[in-house]
Amino acid sequence: MKFYRSKGFDFFLFLFYLVIFSLGAFAILSTSSSTFQSQLIFFAIGIVLYFATSFFDISLFKKPLFVFILYILSLLLLAGLFVFGENIRGSVRWYNLKFFNFQPSEVVKIVEIVILAKILGPLSLPYLSVKKIILSFLIISPFVLLVAKQPDLGNALVLLGIWVFMVFYAGVNPKQILVFLLAIFLISYPVWNVLHDYQRQRVISFINPYADPLGSGYNVIQSIVAVGSGGTFGRGFGRGTQSHLRFLPEYRTDFIFAAFSEEWGFLGSLVLIIFYFGLLYKILAISQKAKDSFSALLSLGAFSLLFIQCVVNIGMNLGVLPVTGITLPLVSYGGSSLIATSIVLGLSQNIAIKNKLW
Repeated sequence: MKFYRSKGFDFFLFLFYLVIFSLGAFAILSTSSSTFQSQLIFFAIGIVLYFATSFFDISLFKKPLFVFILYILSLLLLAGLFVFGENIRGSVRWYNLKFFNFQPSEVVKIVEIVILAKILGPLSLPYLSVKKIILSFLIISPFVLLVAKQPDLGNALVLLGIWVFMVFYAGVNPKQILVFLLAIFLISYPVWNVLHDYQRQRVISFINPYADPLGSGYNVIQSIVAVGSGGTFGRGFGRGTQSHLRFLPEYRTDFIFAAFSEEWGFLGSLVLIIFYFGLLYKILAISQKAKDSFSALLSLGAFSLLFIQCVVNIGMNLGVLPVTGITLPLVSYGGSSLIATSIVLGLSQNIAIKNKLW
């Protein structure tokens, strides 16, 4: 099996990867040394997979049989959760592997990107055909439905968002955009009716969190308090009262940006966002300069995944988007998310190396 040489390795992409992880690791270390050690182990696995993916011959992903096998295995992993999955707080999203909980939806995001890159190419035509758009949606819809059934509305929306980004990048004419917007309008009411009560409450609490400050609005209020109390320069390492006194829920995962902001302030948060901007810019540049449609779509898929998760997580921490339980890439605690993100970044690095872009 062919591997690529290091010529063309994008060191800035790798640097952004390391710096963002380091900032997140400091946020975790400030609350728990044991959790920090676990995160380092996950990162060690992730960085090995990052380099393995970076120098792997991704032409294998173009083979229909291999893509089909990935698709079936992904469906089996998601479906198997309802039989073998670990029920945690009413959600069945993880397999208990003893040494850590594996969340298959994180891997499925990568598989979806590979499948869509295969289906939506080539990019030689100005617009995608309606047939190709519908086919791509029908193929990824079982992923979305199975993840939503767990229930995990946040990651189901991420899967949908990746599809939207990649379809629009591949080419959609104005008439198709109008039809798409009309379809969203028509399905919004039935979708609202099938949401769980707690999911509806999250939307309501986003509109007015103070309507139920001790219930559905509690998480948002505490997150806003944490971000605001950090001020310009922050309280300092290990001095975040909202996280250390357990007022801020899920301060190592969903609300880690609020915990980080409290300790490092506006300036520290700005630095983190700037590094995210640099990382996303590099991935998008790789996509735009790629020499073939498959590579361009693959890197655009990586961009869309990270962009959606960053915007949604930071937005819900600031109280400007509903709480959806989406982690902040490379910063939130969690093995599945960290390892999957490392693989996604490795794919972009692979494309940079393959095309000798830098």
